[in-house]
This record gives sequence, structure tokens and C-alpha cells, in this order.
Amino acid sequence: MSIEQGNDLLHQANMELQKVWLNQIFLTWRWWIAVGLCVLPWAAWIIRRDKKNTNALLYAGFFIMITVCLLDSMGMALGLWSYPTKTVPIIPSFPEFDLCAIPVGNMFMLQILPNVNPIIKAITLSIPASLVAQPFAVVAGLYNPKYWHHYYSIPFVIVIYLSANFLYEKMQIEERKLGDRQ
Repeated sequence: MSIEQGNDLLHQANMELQKVWLNQIFLTWRWWIAVGLCVLPWAAWIIRRDKKNTNALLYAGFFIMITVCLLDSMGMALGLWSYPTKTVPIIPSFPEFDLCAIPVGNMFMLQILPNVNPIIKAITLSIPASLVAQPFAVVAGLYNPKYWHHYYSIPFVIVIYLSANFLYEKMQIEERKLGDRQ
């Protein structure tokens, strides 16, 4: 098989997924939950964010989005998990998690309790995210961990949070320097 034949198969599969999405997923209660996962976290963040650190939070949030999208795409490509419900049929991963719930949850964690050790905050975030949110997503029919156990996610959540925390703090320092110069 050539790359071009593989791309043709992928296109055919996407066309079939679009038909299934339109007939079985679109406007179902699961679809509305997924839409809520897109809208509600960002609405809450816009209202409750630390406005003086918006740029630093978004900087860290975009890092999280890119990292999670890459990891999610790899996990999907390796068949480790799948998403039975999608708000948009042609996006392979689950943007409701990758671009909304996960980065916004991390951005809230970055701004609350700023004097708490980031390692403590990372562990505090990783356990409920991995052992409560993921099982809930399974029960809700949003996530299917085929060859992935929820606790496998704990170290990934910790590393992603700590990396985002590093970028957030670095950006805050740069913004303070820039403010001092003006």
C-alpha cells in the first residue's frame, strides 16, 4: 500500500464518520454535553480569570492546547482510545477536552493559590482529572479508553501542568520587566 492509498482510505473513513455523525450523534444529549464542554469552561474563564495575568495564562493555555492535541492525536492514531461523540465530525481528537476543558482547568489551577508548591498543585489536578473526570467521560459516552488505563494519565497531567506553570511564571516575569521599563 502506498501513502496515497492510505490517504484515500482515510478520506473514505472520514466520509463514513460524517454520515454516522449526522445520523447518530448530531443534536443528541451527548452532543449537547460536548458543546457545553466547549462553551462553559471558556465562559467561566472569561468571567473569573486573573485579568492582570491574562497574557501569561493564555500563553500557558496555548502551550497546553498544543501539547494535549499532539498527545491526543498520537493516542488516537495508536488506537489507545477513541471518542464516540464529536461536536465536529472531521476533527479526529476531542477538541472539547483538548482546546477547552483541559487548558481552562489548568489555567484556573495556575491562578489559584499562587503560593502553593506547583508540584502539589499538579498532583492535586492530576488525580481528579485522571481518576474522576475520565471515568465520568466514559460513563457519559464521550470517551472510550481501549488500551489506556485512567491512572496512566496522571504523570502526563503532572508534566503538562508543571511545564505550563514554568511558562506561566516566566511570562509573568517578562511582563513585569516590560512594565518596569515603561
